[in-house]
Amino acid sequence: MAKTRAGRPGGLVCPVITPVTPQNGLNGDALSRHIDALVPHVDGVFVLGSSGEHPWLPADVEREAVAVAGKQLDGRAALYVGAGQSSVDATLRTFEQYADSAADYLVVTPPTFFPLSDAETIDAFMTLADHAPRPVVLYNIPQFAGNGISAGVLREVAQHPRIVGVKDSSGDLSLVAAFLKARPSDFAVLQGRDHLIAATLRLGGDGAVAALSNIAAPLLAELVSAGQDTAGHHHLDALQEEVDHLGELLAYGLVGALKASLELLGFPVGAPQRPARAVSAAERDQIAKILHTFDGRLLAAFRQTHPTSGPDKEESQMSAHTELDATIDHEEVVIRRGERTGQPVIVAVHNTKLGPALGGVRLTKYDSPVSAVVDALRLSRAMTFKAAASNNGTGGGKSVVPLLPGGPQRVDGQFRTSLLLDVADVVHSLGGRYIVAPDVGTGPTEMRTMRMRTPYVGGYTMTPEGIPATTHGTAGGVERALLATARHLWGTTNLDGRTVAVIGFGAVGRSLTEKLIKRGATVSTTDIDESLREQAEAVGAIWIPLDTAHEAEVDILAPCALGGTLTPALVPRLRCKAIVGSANNQLSTDSVADSLRERNIIWTPDFIANAGGILYASGIELQHLTPEQADHRLDEIAETTTRALERSHRDGVTTLAAAYDLARERLAAAETDSP
Repeated sequence: MAKTRAGRPGGLVCPVITPVTPQNGLNGDALSRHIDALVPHVDGVFVLGSSGEHPWLPADVEREAVAVAGKQLDGRAALYVGAGQSSVDATLRTFEQYADSAADYLVVTPPTFFPLSDAETIDAFMTLADHAPRPVVLYNIPQFAGNGISAGVLREVAQHPRIVGVKDSSGDLSLVAAFLKARPSDFAVLQGRDHLIAATLRLGGDGAVAALSNIAAPLLAELVSAGQDTAGHHHLDALQEEVDHLGELLAYGLVGALKASLELLGFPVGAPQRPARAVSAAERDQIAKILHTFDGRLLAAFRQTHPTSGPDKEESQMSAHTELDATIDHEEVVIRRGERTGQPVIVAVHNTKLGPALGGVRLTKYDSPVSAVVDALRLSRAMTFKAAASNNGTGGGKSVVPLLPGGPQRVDGQFRTSLLLDVADVVHSLGGRYIVAPDVGTGPTEMRTMRMRTPYVGGYTMTPEGIPATTHGTAGGVERALLATARHLWGTTNLDGRTVAVIGFGAVGRSLTEKLIKRGATVSTTDIDESLREQAEAVGAIWIPLDTAHEAEVDILAPCALGGTLTPALVPRLRCKAIVGSANNQLSTDSVADSLRERNIIWTPDFIANAGGILYASGIELQHLTPEQADHRLDEIAETTTRALERSHRDGVTTLAAAYDLARERLAAAETDSP
């Protein structure tokens, strides 16, 4: 047995579903075709995981699936094989079964059914690793396995040279942070929950085992790639939002929804294993609608691998155009080729009733012009709703510059400058009805380039103190939202004697911490970057451990770093009265809003609390306000927060539902007032 650590897992790993025939045998052809479609986008394929229905599959199907996957991959990507069983001895027998397979890694959970102590879990993993014919990746999924892996267990077993990584599907981001802190430097931590991928990569995670990569490997690959390159981190939130939207189809059941999706894409994968049910006809229709929203851009790898022709091709095209027609409720859509580069530029202006349409420019790969247009239409509509909910004085818009097959795939140097000026030409032609801002593939530098051609650009200025305008505005807006929340809770904005935990001591978190300390609050804080501790303590904050920060016993919790941290698993452990922070997409799922309400924890929706960046920067950049006047605009956030919290209390609904109701009312009122 080797006594040096084996190769390190990482990147994007697809936990493939297991296709079956009507007789419940393996459909090896469908599995092979699926793997061929995945290989260009993934670093690994995981057979016999949760998505692959490992606990319920017949033994002969499992063995055949491993053999087919190994043969089809042929070394083109790493092969992970689920080998965990209910006991140590059963798992060792499974190890023997796969000793001569093409597996690169064997994936194991703790033994199941009976509760285990940490010492028993450590002993089980060490015994398995001693006899493993391949490197071992641990699988933490306590909600299914019954036993979990603590940070203390991981610290001990990660010293074994044959245990090389862990896939965490607990949904607990604080545990992931603890794993990252406890691991050796050459030990991999992979996220197993799709909605927490961006957050995990920001913490320093090594990749993801993503169920949605079964149907959207290109999108998931783009997300993981952006997270592994620190220069791409400013794209993560937008890409994670795409993944979260696609993930809505999993509401119809993990395996059932994935299999229905693949069937819709032309893969005969069969039904889920009993007693799991297949999706209903109505649910299948809803899944199809979600898939069509992403058609071409995210699922084209499957379509390109198995092209349609004749009537099937015509029906596919009709479906795409039907979806496109159904989404056009926009004021204006512009599609134009740039004069300098000849590249297509798409700008969608959805709604300007509340102000000029504001939305980022997305510079990324698409597989067809239609899919790029659909993306612009969908994203611009979403911006309208967010802007209305936060009452930031803008409408919804979006621009997309698709990098299409057969065209340029790298955009740098003079070509990049020329392309940005082409976008600026289209923006300028709209006369201020649309304001462009950073999004996937662009940032403040690109905004400054576009300002050479048009003034209708946001997200580029600095305050007199040298702080980005968006940072200053975001921190000020969160402060006002927090004070409004305090008034709702206690009838006063006086923070003397109140306690706040600010999670994330980056630019916004630091500014918020300083503001709250000046107001008399006792503030604790933390960050993934331990080197910030001295700075935090210098401004009067109390440094607390990151892995337990969300469970701090405080009056108000302020998430100011990663999104997706408020999960169903975390809610029972919260010890705060309210949550107000700047982090985007704080809820892992919308249902967390219901769980928070059931515990009487007030959550101020993030898109209200963090709207100050847009309010302040647009005031300076577009309305030419003084810094004092732009600061005054932030008071609108306090008013909107108060209205959302009061409505939630009055109507007995979540604060999320109340915020959406406000958005609908504002849009309806603007429609009525317009000539």
